[in-house]
Amino acid sequence: MSRCEITERDYKILRSLWKWKALTTQALARKFFPDIKPLSAYRRLMLLETGGYIKCLQVDGRHKEVWSLSDLGFKSILPKLGELECVGYKSENIHHDYLATAFHLGEWLTHQPENSQTYSEQQLRRYAMDTWPAWVPQSNTHRPDGYSIYEVDNQRVITAFETELWSKTRHRYEEVVAFYDTQESIQFVCTSLFYSQTFKLKAGWLP
Repeated sequence: MSRCEITERDYKILRSLWKWKALTTQALARKFFPDIKPLSAYRRLMLLETGGYIKCLQVDGRHKEVWSLSDLGFKSILPKLGELECVGYKSENIHHDYLATAFHLGEWLTHQPENSQTYSEQQLRRYAMDTWPAWVPQSNTHRPDGYSIYEVDNQRVITAFETELWSKTRHRYEEVVAFYDTQESIQFVCTSLFYSQTFKLKAGWLP
């Protein structure tokens, strides 16, 4: 297997793939190659794939492809991630993680507001709770698909993200609602539902 020389931009790509688990070529091109043609960005990603650092996966059986880390890619950035409580990187459901990432980032992929931060499900899973940023709700009772914090009229707003691919039992939903009932710092729960049944959490919806 041929190896390519990893640049600082490549390391940023690998870390982003660790944090978000699944990103499309278009997303990576817009984020990390804004000043060159998408085809040139794709060629660089292909070189990283040939070198064994990333891999291309289908997410829905209809030829929708995303990039994710490989074992070598994870090993390459592991020293840069800090101390992990749970070492790992793999997606348990690449289709879910692709949708959750697109839902969480949206326009923030390339236009993240000042004084805003994101914390992904991967970070919640891998880092010890006492190392999380102070604004992230300090609880392991329920793990959403990530959190964001931003400012509106000089007031901070914390939003949790939930992506659902299929309906769950009423008891499971009640557990989720009970979790958010205890988290007074969370102003909104932004929920994306990919099935016919819908539900509304106590914390409300983002406008």
